[in-house]
Amino acid sequence: MGTDPPFFSPDRVGRQFEELARIAEEIARTAEASARVYDQLAETLPTAAAHATRDRLLAAAERRAAQAFRAHEMPPDDVRDAIRACRPGREDEQRVAEQRLADLERRDAENQSRQRNLASRELHLHQREEFLDRRESYRTDQRDQRDERADARDRAADARDRAADARDLRADSREAAQTHRDTRADARDRAADQREIDLETRWPPSP
Repeated sequence: MGTDPPFFSPDRVGRQFEELARIAEEIARTAEASARVYDQLAETLPTAAAHATRDRLLAAAERRAAQAFRAHEMPPDDVRDAIRACRPGREDEQRVAEQRLADLERRDAENQSRQRNLASRELHLHQREEFLDRRESYRTDQRDQRDERADARDRAADARDRAADARDLRADSREAAQTHRDTRADARDRAADQREIDLETRWPPSP
């Protein structure tokens, strides 16, 4: 069964210093970003320049603190004093809190407006989709009806063709029967002619 490493082991202390250095660098980046924002507000906010200067001093102090932490040392007193001096006072904190609350309320109002717009847009899209569905269904029904009528016309034409074929067959049969009758009649005529010749030859007429 293993045992936990001692609280002040070199590895644990090193990880703690590294974490402190990472936090200090993150604070420095945030302060630099805040200073740039105040630079953009310099023309409209009277205290913007002072805020930008204070944020840049804080960023520099935090970077020095990060260097000390990475060396596994605590930041010197002047660095810690600079960090404390750059922190916003109670009035500044109150203004920041009020501004943050105002920003949150503005964002909430914008989100509500956006949600209303999205709801209206979704309703419009739903109505449009229903109209397109009905239109497509109507066209599909019309096409099916046209196809059914065309099929019916085809079936009727096929029936007429079959009836015509049947009439042709009956006519052919009648013609064949007539031809057969004509042939028999011709044969009978020839037989009758031959009988007359035979009769005249055997019993010539009296003088």
